[in-house]
Amino acid sequence: MDKGRKRSFPTGLLLIIVVSVVLISCCGLSDIDQSDCSICGRYVPEGRPTDFLDINEDGTFKHQSTEDWGTLCVQFGDWEFSGEVLVLRWPNCGYKVELSVQGNIITYFADDKNVVYIKQ
Repeated sequence: MDKGRKRSFPTGLLLIIVVSVVLISCCGLSDIDQSDCSICGRYVPEGRPTDFLDINEDGTFKHQSTEDWGTLCVQFGDWEFSGEVLVLRWPNCGYKVELSVQGNIITYFADDKNVVYIKQ
């Protein structure tokens, strides 16, 4: 080894670091603070203990409900939360719905009835 020669930072390692930073910033991780997901958890609607809305830390949700005619309906999608508004999106069909968040309560306002979910 030549003692007079300076060691340089490995170019391959620098490239890996730059690509990693770009991928992390482009994958939507900046939209959701993974370290503080105060809205995340399971919410159960009043009077319907077998139904639920799971808000997951990875930006996805799962909603399970039993329809009035007895059919079990399970839906998946992604979510975004800002201020007091929770938006649930179903990417495969382009549908979205806005819900109101007040502390540990999420309310869905519908024309025929409101559904109140309470965090468990």
